Amino acid sequence: MPSVAALVTALLVGLSIPFAASSGGGLLNSRATELIRHLQEDLPSIRETIRKLDEAPESGTFVIWDKEAYQDDLNGHLDDALSILLPESYLQTRESLQEIDESLEELRTEESKLEAERALEAIRPTDEPGVVGRVVEWLTYEDIDDRIRDLRAKTAEQERKRVQLLEDFRDLVREELGLELARSDIEALLYQVNGADLMDGIVVAKVLTRVEAHIRDIIAEATGVAAPDVRLQYYGFALVVRLIVERLHARHLENYDTLYLTALDELERENQEALRENESTLAKVKSDEQRRVTVETNIRLLGMARRAIVVYRDLLERRREKTNRMLSEAHKDALVARGTLRTLEMVMNLEHVASKALAEFAALSEVSSPDLLPLDDQELYGQFLDISKTLSAKRKG
Repeated sequence: MPSVAALVTALLVGLSIPFAASSGGGLLNSRATELIRHLQEDLPSIRETIRKLDEAPESGTFVIWDKEAYQDDLNGHLDDALSILLPESYLQTRESLQEIDESLEELRTEESKLEAERALEAIRPTDEPGVVGRVVEWLTYEDIDDRIRDLRAKTAEQERKRVQLLEDFRDLVREELGLELARSDIEALLYQVNGADLMDGIVVAKVLTRVEAHIRDIIAEATGVAAPDVRLQYYGFALVVRLIVERLHARHLENYDTLYLTALDELERENQEALRENESTLAKVKSDEQRRVTVETNIRLLGMARRAIVVYRDLLERRREKTNRMLSEAHKDALVARGTLRTLEMVMNLEHVASKALAEFAALSEVSSPDLLPLDDQELYGQFLDISKTLSAKRKG
Protein backbone atom coordinates (compact mmCIF):
# COMPACT_ATOMS: atom_id res chain seq x y z
CA MET A 1 0.00 0.00 0.00
CA PRO A 2 1.48 3.37 -0.99
CA SER A 3 2.24 5.96 1.64
CA VAL A 4 0.49 9.31 1.79
CA ALA A 5 3.71 10.98 0.65
CA ALA A 6 3.88 8.72 -2.40
CA LEU A 7 0.27 9.49 -3.29
CA VAL A 8 0.77 13.23 -2.97
CA THR A 9 3.90 13.05 -5.12
CA ALA A 10 2.07 11.10 -7.79
CA LEU A 11 -0.79 13.59 -7.82
CA LEU A 12 1.55 16.57 -8.03
CA VAL A 13 3.34 15.01 -10.99
CA GLY A 14 -0.03 14.49 -12.62
CA LEU A 15 -0.78 18.20 -12.52
CA SER A 16 1.95 19.09 -14.99
CA ILE A 17 0.77 17.09 -18.01
CA PRO A 18 0.85 18.96 -21.35
CA PHE A 19 -2.20 20.11 -23.29
CA ALA A 20 -1.89 17.38 -25.92
CA ALA A 21 -1.35 14.53 -23.46
CA SER A 22 -3.44 11.47 -24.24
CA SER A 23 -3.55 10.05 -20.69
CA GLY A 24 -6.80 11.14 -19.09
CA GLY A 25 -7.20 13.74 -21.82
CA GLY A 26 -10.62 13.18 -23.35
CA LEU A 27 -12.89 14.60 -20.67
CA LEU A 28 -10.36 17.21 -19.53
CA ASN A 29 -9.72 18.52 -23.04
CA SER A 30 -13.44 18.71 -23.78
CA ARG A 31 -14.00 20.70 -20.62
CA ALA A 32 -11.10 23.01 -21.48
CA THR A 33 -12.67 23.65 -24.91
CA GLU A 34 -16.09 24.18 -23.36
CA LEU A 35 -14.66 26.69 -20.87
CA ILE A 36 -12.94 28.71 -23.62
CA ARG A 37 -16.17 28.83 -25.62
CA HIS A 38 -18.04 29.94 -22.52
CA LEU A 39 -15.48 32.68 -21.85
CA GLN A 40 -15.79 33.95 -25.42
CA GLU A 41 -19.41 34.78 -24.61
CA ASP A 42 -19.04 35.86 -21.00
CA LEU A 43 -15.74 37.78 -21.06
CA PRO A 44 -17.27 41.18 -21.95
CA SER A 45 -19.63 40.96 -18.97
CA ILE A 46 -16.80 39.85 -16.67
CA ARG A 47 -14.54 42.69 -17.78
CA GLU A 48 -17.35 45.22 -17.31
CA THR A 49 -18.08 43.86 -13.82
CA ILE A 50 -14.38 44.11 -12.91
CA ARG A 51 -14.27 47.71 -14.18
CA LYS A 52 -17.28 48.64 -12.06
CA LEU A 53 -15.81 46.76 -9.08
CA ASP A 54 -12.62 48.83 -9.32
CA GLU A 55 -14.58 52.09 -9.50
CA ALA A 56 -17.28 51.25 -6.91
CA PRO A 57 -17.26 52.78 -3.41
CA GLU A 58 -16.14 50.64 -0.50
CA SER A 59 -18.62 48.26 1.08
CA GLY A 60 -20.66 49.71 3.91
CA THR A 61 -21.38 53.02 2.21
CA PHE A 62 -24.97 54.09 1.61
CA VAL A 63 -25.18 52.88 -1.98
CA ILE A 64 -26.76 49.79 -3.48
CA TRP A 65 -23.90 48.84 -5.80
CA ASP A 66 -20.78 48.96 -3.64
CA LYS A 67 -17.68 46.77 -3.99
CA GLU A 68 -19.34 43.89 -2.16
CA ALA A 69 -22.29 43.88 -4.58
CA TYR A 70 -20.04 43.89 -7.64
CA GLN A 71 -17.85 41.19 -6.06
CA ASP A 72 -20.95 39.04 -5.62
CA ASP A 73 -21.80 39.65 -9.27
CA LEU A 74 -18.26 38.64 -10.30
CA ASN A 75 -18.46 35.54 -8.10
CA GLY A 76 -21.61 34.53 -9.95
CA HIS A 77 -19.75 34.66 -13.27
CA LEU A 78 -16.88 32.62 -11.82
CA ASP A 79 -19.26 30.05 -10.31
CA ASP A 80 -20.82 29.62 -13.76
CA ALA A 81 -17.36 28.90 -15.17
CA LEU A 82 -16.60 26.48 -12.34
CA SER A 83 -19.84 24.61 -12.99
CA ILE A 84 -18.38 23.65 -16.37
CA LEU A 85 -15.24 22.25 -14.77
CA LEU A 86 -16.36 20.51 -11.60
CA PRO A 87 -16.94 16.75 -11.94
CA GLU A 88 -20.43 15.41 -11.27
CA SER A 89 -19.15 11.83 -11.10
CA TYR A 90 -17.64 12.28 -7.64
CA LEU A 91 -20.83 13.43 -5.92
CA GLN A 92 -22.92 10.86 -7.80
CA THR A 93 -20.58 8.05 -6.74
CA ARG A 94 -20.46 9.30 -3.17
CA GLU A 95 -24.25 9.45 -2.98
CA SER A 96 -24.57 5.94 -4.40
CA LEU A 97 -21.96 4.65 -1.94
CA GLN A 98 -23.85 6.18 0.99
CA GLU A 99 -27.11 4.63 -0.24
CA ILE A 100 -25.47 1.20 -0.44
CA ASP A 101 -23.99 1.62 3.05
CA GLU A 102 -27.41 2.58 4.41
CA SER A 103 -28.97 -0.44 2.72
CA LEU A 104 -26.29 -2.75 4.16
CA GLU A 105 -26.85 -1.35 7.64
CA GLU A 106 -30.61 -1.93 7.36
CA LEU A 107 -30.14 -5.49 6.09
CA ARG A 108 -27.67 -6.36 8.85
CA THR A 109 -29.93 -4.83 11.50
CA GLU A 110 -32.89 -6.85 10.25
CA GLU A 111 -30.80 -10.01 10.20
CA SER A 112 -29.65 -9.34 13.76
CA LYS A 113 -33.27 -8.96 14.89
CA LEU A 114 -34.21 -12.25 13.25
CA GLU A 115 -31.23 -13.98 14.88
CA ALA A 116 -32.50 -12.72 18.23
CA GLU A 117 -36.02 -13.88 17.39
CA ARG A 118 -34.73 -17.32 16.44
CA ALA A 119 -32.90 -17.57 19.75
CA LEU A 120 -36.10 -16.74 21.61
CA GLU A 121 -38.18 -19.12 19.54
CA ALA A 122 -35.71 -21.92 20.22
CA ILE A 123 -36.72 -21.99 23.87
CA ARG A 124 -40.51 -21.74 23.44
CA PRO A 125 -42.89 -24.73 23.53
CA THR A 126 -43.43 -26.12 20.03
CA ASP A 127 -47.24 -26.07 20.24
CA GLU A 128 -47.75 -22.33 20.78
CA PRO A 129 -46.18 -19.05 19.64
CA GLY A 130 -43.22 -17.79 21.57
CA VAL A 131 -42.87 -14.38 23.17
CA VAL A 132 -41.75 -12.67 19.97
CA GLY A 133 -44.32 -14.56 17.92
CA ARG A 134 -47.18 -13.36 20.14
CA VAL A 135 -46.07 -9.73 19.92
CA VAL A 136 -45.14 -9.54 16.23
CA GLU A 137 -46.14 -12.57 14.17
CA TRP A 138 -45.83 -16.30 14.62
CA LEU A 139 -42.86 -17.43 12.55
CA THR A 140 -41.69 -20.98 12.48
CA TYR A 141 -38.03 -21.80 12.83
CA GLU A 142 -37.99 -22.58 9.11
CA ASP A 143 -39.60 -19.20 8.29
CA ILE A 144 -36.91 -17.40 10.22
CA ASP A 145 -34.15 -19.40 8.54
CA ASP A 146 -35.63 -18.61 5.12
CA ARG A 147 -35.76 -14.90 5.89
CA ILE A 148 -32.20 -14.87 7.16
CA ARG A 149 -30.98 -16.64 4.02
CA ASP A 150 -32.84 -14.10 1.90
CA LEU A 151 -31.32 -11.21 3.85
CA ARG A 152 -27.82 -12.65 3.51
CA ALA A 153 -28.30 -13.01 -0.24
CA LYS A 154 -29.42 -9.38 -0.46
CA THR A 155 -26.46 -8.32 1.69
CA ALA A 156 -24.04 -10.18 -0.57
CA GLU A 157 -25.58 -8.50 -3.62
CA GLN A 158 -25.22 -5.04 -2.05
CA GLU A 159 -21.61 -5.81 -1.15
CA ARG A 160 -20.92 -6.81 -4.76
CA LYS A 161 -22.53 -3.56 -5.94
CA ARG A 162 -20.34 -1.64 -3.51
CA VAL A 163 -17.14 -3.27 -4.77
CA GLN A 164 -18.18 -2.62 -8.38
CA LEU A 165 -19.02 1.01 -7.62
CA LEU A 166 -15.56 1.60 -6.15
CA GLU A 167 -13.88 -0.16 -9.07
CA ASP A 168 -15.88 1.86 -11.61
CA PHE A 169 -14.91 5.12 -9.92
CA ARG A 170 -11.31 3.97 -9.72
CA ASP A 171 -11.37 3.26 -13.47
CA LEU A 172 -12.91 6.66 -14.15
CA VAL A 173 -10.21 8.43 -12.12
CA ARG A 174 -7.55 6.48 -14.01
CA GLU A 175 -9.00 7.00 -17.47
CA GLU A 176 -10.22 10.59 -17.19
CA LEU A 177 -7.62 12.05 -14.83
CA GLY A 178 -4.65 9.77 -15.39
CA LEU A 179 -4.39 8.98 -11.67
CA GLU A 180 -3.69 5.45 -10.40
CA LEU A 181 -5.18 4.98 -6.92
CA ALA A 182 -5.63 1.86 -4.81
CA ARG A 183 -9.15 0.93 -3.70
CA SER A 184 -8.41 2.02 -0.14
CA ASP A 185 -7.33 5.42 -1.52
CA ILE A 186 -10.59 5.66 -3.46
CA GLU A 187 -12.58 4.88 -0.30
CA ALA A 188 -10.65 7.54 1.60
CA LEU A 189 -11.35 10.10 -1.10
CA LEU A 190 -15.06 9.26 -1.29
CA TYR A 191 -15.65 9.18 2.45
CA GLN A 192 -13.44 12.04 3.59
CA VAL A 193 -15.63 14.98 4.52
CA ASN A 194 -13.66 17.36 2.27
CA GLY A 195 -13.30 14.80 -0.51
CA ALA A 196 -15.41 16.78 -3.00
CA ASP A 197 -13.13 19.79 -2.59
CA LEU A 198 -10.04 17.64 -3.06
CA MET A 199 -11.41 16.13 -6.26
CA ASP A 200 -12.50 19.56 -7.52
CA GLY A 201 -8.98 20.88 -6.96
CA ILE A 202 -7.40 18.08 -8.98
CA VAL A 203 -9.83 18.38 -11.89
CA VAL A 204 -9.80 22.19 -12.06
CA ALA A 205 -6.00 22.29 -11.96
CA LYS A 206 -5.74 19.78 -14.80
CA VAL A 207 -8.36 21.50 -16.98
CA LEU A 208 -6.95 24.98 -16.42
CA THR A 209 -3.45 23.72 -17.20
CA ARG A 210 -4.79 22.80 -20.63
CA VAL A 211 -6.66 26.11 -20.99
CA GLU A 212 -3.58 28.16 -20.14
CA ALA A 213 -1.41 26.12 -22.50
CA HIS A 214 -3.90 26.84 -25.28
CA ILE A 215 -3.98 30.55 -24.41
CA ARG A 216 -0.18 30.69 -24.25
CA ASP A 217 0.14 29.08 -27.68
CA ILE A 218 -2.23 31.59 -29.25
CA ILE A 219 -0.56 34.65 -27.69
CA ALA A 220 2.96 33.37 -28.45
CA GLU A 221 2.36 32.75 -32.15
CA ALA A 222 3.13 36.07 -33.83
CA THR A 223 2.26 34.60 -37.20
CA GLY A 224 -0.94 33.10 -35.90
CA VAL A 225 -3.61 35.18 -34.20
CA ALA A 226 -2.07 38.62 -34.61
CA ALA A 227 -5.16 40.82 -34.37
CA PRO A 228 -4.80 43.02 -31.27
CA ASP A 229 -8.44 42.57 -30.25
CA VAL A 230 -8.09 38.79 -30.34
CA ARG A 231 -4.85 38.87 -28.36
CA LEU A 232 -6.53 41.11 -25.82
CA GLN A 233 -9.42 38.66 -25.62
CA TYR A 234 -7.05 35.82 -24.76
CA TYR A 235 -5.29 37.91 -22.14
CA GLY A 236 -8.76 38.36 -20.71
CA PHE A 237 -9.16 34.58 -20.68
CA ALA A 238 -5.86 34.33 -18.78
CA LEU A 239 -7.20 36.78 -16.21
CA VAL A 240 -10.39 34.78 -15.74
CA VAL A 241 -8.35 31.59 -15.26
CA ARG A 242 -6.63 33.23 -12.28
CA LEU A 243 -9.94 34.51 -10.96
CA ILE A 244 -11.41 30.99 -11.23
CA VAL A 245 -8.50 29.58 -9.20
CA GLU A 246 -8.98 32.31 -6.60
CA ARG A 247 -12.73 31.65 -6.44
CA LEU A 248 -12.20 27.89 -6.06
CA HIS A 249 -9.88 28.40 -3.08
CA ALA A 250 -12.30 30.90 -1.53
CA ARG A 251 -15.18 28.43 -1.79
CA HIS A 252 -13.08 25.65 -0.30
CA LEU A 253 -11.93 27.85 2.58
CA GLU A 254 -15.54 28.73 3.36
CA ASN A 255 -16.41 25.03 3.42
CA TYR A 256 -13.72 24.36 6.04
CA ASP A 257 -15.02 27.18 8.21
CA THR A 258 -18.77 26.60 7.90
CA LEU A 259 -19.09 22.86 7.21
CA TYR A 260 -16.16 20.56 7.91
CA LEU A 261 -14.67 21.92 11.12
CA THR A 262 -18.12 22.90 12.42
CA ALA A 263 -19.39 19.33 11.94
CA LEU A 264 -16.27 17.98 13.64
CA ASP A 265 -16.84 20.38 16.56
CA GLU A 266 -20.33 18.93 17.00
CA LEU A 267 -19.01 15.37 16.91
CA GLU A 268 -16.35 16.26 19.47
CA ARG A 269 -18.98 17.81 21.78
CA GLU A 270 -21.08 14.64 21.58
CA ASN A 271 -18.03 12.56 22.41
CA GLN A 272 -17.19 14.79 25.39
CA GLU A 273 -20.76 14.63 26.72
CA ALA A 274 -20.77 10.81 26.49
CA LEU A 275 -17.38 10.71 28.21
CA ARG A 276 -18.57 12.92 31.09
CA GLU A 277 -21.70 10.78 31.55
CA ASN A 278 -19.63 7.59 31.74
CA GLU A 279 -17.13 9.16 34.13
CA SER A 280 -20.03 10.23 36.34
CA THR A 281 -21.48 6.70 36.20
CA LEU A 282 -18.09 5.19 37.01
CA ALA A 283 -17.93 7.14 40.26
CA LYS A 284 -21.25 5.56 41.29
CA VAL A 285 -20.44 1.92 40.42
CA LYS A 286 -16.81 1.65 41.55
CA SER A 287 -17.67 -1.04 44.08
CA ASP A 288 -19.52 -3.18 41.51
CA GLU A 289 -16.83 -4.93 39.48
CA GLN A 290 -19.03 -6.09 36.59
CA ARG A 291 -20.63 -2.68 36.03
CA ARG A 292 -17.30 -0.90 36.60
CA VAL A 293 -15.58 -2.97 33.89
CA THR A 294 -18.38 -2.16 31.42
CA VAL A 295 -18.17 1.58 32.10
CA GLU A 296 -14.37 1.55 31.93
CA THR A 297 -14.63 -0.13 28.53
CA ASN A 298 -16.99 2.64 27.39
CA ILE A 299 -14.52 5.28 28.57
CA ARG A 300 -11.63 3.57 26.80
CA LEU A 301 -13.56 3.41 23.50
CA LEU A 302 -14.59 7.06 23.78
CA GLY A 303 -10.96 7.94 24.45
CA MET A 304 -9.92 6.17 21.24
CA ALA A 305 -12.57 8.10 19.33
CA ARG A 306 -11.40 11.38 20.85
CA ARG A 307 -7.80 10.72 19.78
CA ALA A 308 -8.97 9.93 16.24
CA ILE A 309 -11.00 13.16 16.18
CA VAL A 310 -7.92 15.12 17.26
CA VAL A 311 -5.87 13.65 14.40
CA TYR A 312 -8.71 14.23 11.94
CA ARG A 313 -8.97 17.85 13.10
CA ASP A 314 -5.25 18.30 12.60
CA LEU A 315 -5.59 16.98 9.04
CA LEU A 316 -8.45 19.36 8.25
CA GLU A 317 -6.79 22.36 9.89
CA ARG A 318 -3.55 21.76 7.98
CA ARG A 319 -5.54 21.50 4.77
CA ARG A 320 -7.45 24.68 5.67
CA GLU A 321 -4.22 26.57 6.31
CA LYS A 322 -2.81 25.32 3.02
CA THR A 323 -5.99 26.42 1.23
CA ASN A 324 -5.71 29.83 2.88
CA ARG A 325 -2.13 30.22 1.67
CA MET A 326 -3.10 29.13 -1.83
CA LEU A 327 -5.98 31.63 -1.80
CA SER A 328 -3.55 34.40 -0.89
CA GLU A 329 -1.19 33.48 -3.73
CA ALA A 330 -4.08 33.14 -6.19
CA HIS A 331 -5.32 36.61 -5.17
CA LYS A 332 -1.89 38.09 -5.92
CA ASP A 333 -1.85 36.36 -9.32
CA ALA A 334 -5.31 37.73 -10.07
CA LEU A 335 -4.24 41.27 -9.14
CA VAL A 336 -1.23 41.05 -11.46
CA ALA A 337 -3.39 39.70 -14.29
CA ARG A 338 -5.97 42.46 -13.81
CA GLY A 339 -3.24 45.08 -13.90
CA THR A 340 -1.76 43.54 -17.04
CA LEU A 341 -5.12 43.50 -18.80
CA ARG A 342 -5.83 47.15 -17.90
CA THR A 343 -2.36 48.11 -19.14
CA LEU A 344 -2.84 46.35 -22.46
CA GLU A 345 -6.22 47.99 -22.93
CA MET A 346 -4.58 51.40 -22.60
CA VAL A 347 -1.43 51.04 -24.72
CA MET A 348 -1.37 51.90 -28.40
CA ASN A 349 1.22 49.40 -29.64
CA LEU A 350 -0.71 46.40 -28.38
CA GLU A 351 0.97 43.74 -30.47
CA HIS A 352 4.51 44.75 -29.45
CA VAL A 353 3.62 45.07 -25.77
CA ALA A 354 1.72 41.79 -25.78
CA SER A 355 4.65 39.93 -27.28
CA LYS A 356 7.04 41.45 -24.78
CA ALA A 357 4.72 40.76 -21.87
CA LEU A 358 4.50 37.10 -22.84
CA ALA A 359 7.96 36.47 -21.39
CA GLU A 360 6.55 37.43 -17.97
CA PHE A 361 3.30 35.53 -18.40
CA ALA A 362 2.82 33.64 -15.10
CA ALA A 363 2.13 29.91 -14.99
CA LEU A 364 -1.09 28.56 -13.56
CA SER A 365 -1.28 28.99 -9.79
CA GLU A 366 -0.66 25.64 -8.19
CA VAL A 367 -3.78 23.82 -7.10
CA SER A 368 -2.13 21.27 -4.84
CA SER A 369 -3.15 17.63 -4.63
CA PRO A 370 -5.14 16.32 -1.67
CA ASP A 371 -3.82 15.07 1.64
CA LEU A 372 -5.70 11.79 1.88
CA LEU A 373 -6.44 9.94 5.09
CA PRO A 374 -3.44 8.23 6.74
CA LEU A 375 -3.29 4.92 4.91
CA ASP A 376 -0.29 3.32 6.62
CA ASP A 377 -2.12 2.70 9.92
CA GLN A 378 -5.05 0.34 9.37
CA GLU A 379 -6.64 0.87 12.78
CA LEU A 380 -6.46 4.66 12.50
CA TYR A 381 -7.63 4.42 8.89
CA GLY A 382 -10.73 2.53 10.03
CA GLN A 383 -11.43 5.12 12.74
CA PHE A 384 -11.02 7.92 10.20
CA LEU A 385 -13.51 6.28 7.85
CA ASP A 386 -15.98 6.00 10.73
CA ILE A 387 -15.57 9.71 11.49
CA SER A 388 -15.92 10.58 7.80
CA LYS A 389 -19.15 8.58 7.51
CA THR A 390 -20.53 10.26 10.64
CA LEU A 391 -19.64 13.74 9.40
CA SER A 392 -21.12 13.00 5.97
CA ALA A 393 -24.35 11.86 7.62
CA LYS A 394 -24.52 15.08 9.65
CA ARG A 395 -24.09 17.20 6.50
CA LYS A 396 -26.64 15.10 4.64
CA GLY A 397 -29.18 15.49 7.38
